[in-house]
Amino acid sequence: MIKELITYPDERIKYVSADVRKFDDELFKLLENMRDTMEHYQLDAITAIQIAVPACAIIIKTESGLLELINPRILVTDGEVIAEEISAYYPDFTAILKRHDRIKVV
Repeated sequence: MIKELITYPDERIKYVSADVRKFDDELFKLLENMRDTMEHYQLDAITAIQIAVPACAIIIKTESGLLELINPRILVTDGEVIAEEISAYYPDFTAILKRHDRIKVV
């Protein structure tokens, strides 16, 4: 189901997301809602908090399909890239940001 995206100035974006503790139908429904919303808004990635669910879940579009990450933790970072980015939270705003070139996630 397509959900409404949280956009500025909605303060819910600042909620701290909790780890997912149950891998059940509720989680699979959340992921399905995130996929539907991501596709509808033509996003390259989405987090659960962007649809007002404070859970540690992320979906990222990759060359080979969608990558679903639950409770991800960054282990190692390497390199640096500078890119112009947009955010669904600030729909009419772009920024030049430094990011890591590679990350290792568990």
